[in-house]
Amino acid sequence: MNEELTVMTVDEVVKAAALAASAWATSNGMARATLLRALAKALNDDSGELVRLADEETSLGALRLKSELARTVLQLRRFADAAAAGDIPSSESRPLRKRAPKGPVAIFASGDFPFALSVLGSATAWGLAAGCAVVVKAHPRHPQLSRRVHGLALSVIQQQQLPASLLGFVEGASVELQVQLLNHPQIAAAAFAG
Repeated sequence: MNEELTVMTVDEVVKAAALAASAWATSNGMARATLLRALAKALNDDSGELVRLADEETSLGALRLKSELARTVLQLRRFADAAAAGDIPSSESRPLRKRAPKGPVAIFASGDFPFALSVLGSATAWGLAAGCAVVVKAHPRHPQLSRRVHGLALSVIQQQQLPASLLGFVEGASVELQVQLLNHPQIAAAAFAG
């Protein structure tokens, strides 16, 4: 699937994430921690194939990618621990300042960090731990890897009987698509990883 998503498709993904955001915002820290730990386990369990696919698409080298994937698994576990303890900081620089979730957040993935700053990277982990639905804009440098990681995440989300739209996913390299996602009225915040 290399074709650009239409504006309508971006709109549908964000609207679905907004519906999921309402319920997820009321979840407790243990529910969020359970999801994040399960996501970490899914990445760890599929690490061999994920590293192979990432190296095939990015040529960053298996050793570096293994290390980055391990870092990503650790990030998810740390955010899980923080969620369970009720210590999720806001996106502001003030440590541990807590705020109520405000809706879905858009995450623009990095091309150079296909695990740590991508579909289940630190920004996504923070968003989910803070009680926000997330819409990831995949990076075109590693589309197959992004789809595989998103598929793993959807499987975990569905196993926990959560709405699939809790982690929305859009692809495409056009500026128009990116602007549409960023400017969507239901996107409460955005993070640019790359």
